[in-house]
Amino acid sequence: AFAEVLKHKCRNVRHLLRKREETIPWQKRRDGRR
Repeated sequence: AFAEVLKHKCRNVRHLLRKREETIPWQKRRDGRR
């Protein structure tokens, strides 16, 4: 069950980062590198 909680947290963090990408420029740069 603990692993599942971590998975959910990771998903939430990723979602928040995606929303931040719109406002934070350096976040977009990171995605561009990929």
